[in-house]
Order: sequence, then C-alpha cells, then structure tokens
Amino acid sequence: MTARVARSVQECLHAVALRPCPACGGGDTAVVDAVGGAGPDGLVVESHCERCGAAHRHDFTLDERTAGPSRLIDVDGYLLLYGRSVAALPDDPARLDPAALADAAELAETALTLLDEAIAVAPASTSDRLRWLRARQLRVTEAYRDEARGTMLLPLGRALGVLGGTPTVQVGARRHALTTEEDAVWSAAHHLPGPRSASGVVDGLLAAGLLAEVDEDGFAAFAATVRLVPLTTGAVSGPQVPVTPAAALDEAVFAVWSAGGLDDLATTCRALAGDRSADLLAAVFAQLHRLLAGGAAYLRPVGA
Repeated sequence: MTARVARSVQECLHAVALRPCPACGGGDTAVVDAVGGAGPDGLVVESHCERCGAAHRHDFTLDERTAGPSRLIDVDGYLLLYGRSVAALPDDPARLDPAALADAAELAETALTLLDEAIAVAPASTSDRLRWLRARQLRVTEAYRDEARGTMLLPLGRALGVLGGTPTVQVGARRHALTTEEDAVWSAAHHLPGPRSASGVVDGLLAAGLLAEVDEDGFAAFAATVRLVPLTTGAVSGPQVPVTPAAALDEAVFAVWSAGGLDDLATTCRALAGDRSADLLAAVFAQLHRLLAGGAAYLRPVGA
C-alpha cells in the first residue's frame, strides 16, 4: 500500500476519520486503536470499524517541514470534519462541569482549526463564504475560551428601566443612557457566558464603567472594589427562606447576600469566613451570575 504524505500526526488522524470502512462502507465509524512510527518518516495508524469490527491499517509518510495547505484532505473533507465537530459541541458552555468544559473547549478550537484548513485548500470562489463561517465559529470558540479560563463579563450598576424613551442604568449617583444595542449587551452580561461577540459595544461599556471583565485569578482584587447590593426584585433561596428561587444559593453565599452590601465584597467575605475567605470568594465567583440573572442583587463600585 502506498503511504500518503501528511504534515502532522493530527492530519493523519483526520484522514483516517474521513476514510469509509472498506469492509462495510460505513462512514464516521473509524476508531483509532494505535499510532506508531514506521521507519524514519513513516507513521502507522491502526483502527477498527465501529459498525462491523473490521481492522484496518493506514500508512502515512510524515513531512512536518512542509508548509502550506494539505495535500491529503480537500475542502469537502475538512468541512465534513468541521460539521462533525460542531454537531458534537454542547449548546451552552456555562452548564458544563469543568472536565466536560475542557473537552468542549478543545473541540471548539478543533472546529476553528478545521475551518482554517478548509480555507487554505478552498478555491477562490468559495473562500468568502468560508471566511464568514469562520467568523461565526470564532465567536462560539471565544465563548468556550472565556468560560474555560474562568473569564466573566459582569454588569455594574442597576437597571432603572426606560426613562424618557431610553434604557437607563444607574451606577452610584450617575445615570447612563444606553443605546438599544448597549442595553442588550449590558443585560446579557447578567448571564453566562459573557457576550464577547459584540466586541465593539463591550469595549465601550468597559470603558464607561458599566461592565467589568474578571477571571477567577483576579476576582479577589475585583471583589475589593465592589459591593454586592441585594435587591427585592428577585427571590433568593437560602437556609431560612423556603421560596421559589430566582437564585438558589448554598448557605455560605446566602450569608454574603444577606450581609446587605454594607462593605465591599472582599471585606464581607473576610468577616464571614476569616482565614477561609478565599474559599468563600471562589464560591461567590461560581454563583454570582445566579444572583445577577435572577434580579436578586447588583454590583455597585465602591465610592460610586
């Protein structure tokens, strides 16, 4: 069997995934069993068909020094692999546990890479459509990136509703009139994941002090700059409050909410948890959007 030339081990695995089973003709049925070297530049992939169980050997020559587009997979092949990757992505990264999120984030990165490969081998007549598709996939991949590294967009201030025909947000003593698009992004930031796709609007709201971008490592410093102020527009479920919850909290975070926002969030956690305040801050970080999305609290900058 003539060995096919590939630029990387990953390209070999993609080629194996695309090859129909010679025994039963099934597609998307290859299960890789082993990958090993064969001589100085050879690679052998052993697989079996998930449908019929037939074993197969795939021989490749690795030429990792070769730049440029694939000589092994065409645009249709890359788009087929892309479609499989996207179909396997969960709808909402915010609902995944850490292990599942890490797997999904890797799959989202793979989907983006497959589109890059498709663009590289595509004829000029289809490249514009593929670039549009890549821009859309990039927004999805960025949502997984942000969620996987614990980055959140947090809204600052509270909504006053529509005043004089304009959506209005109050941060401390100041009121901010928002455009319809700004209001949509600010409102969406109450939920996970943050709306990074509207990057221009997000940047403007960050500069205006209406959004904050925070990751888990920087949350302790951020917590010293804001108060978590309870609202009566949302119901909170806690140890002594058996109501239908807009935000169901564990006992420790419920205590933070109950403190009333009299001190900044970091000081409140130290007062409640002492030496374990870092653990309490981490719990608040994990549950903060439940409070914000449920209308049970808002974040007010210290000094505002």
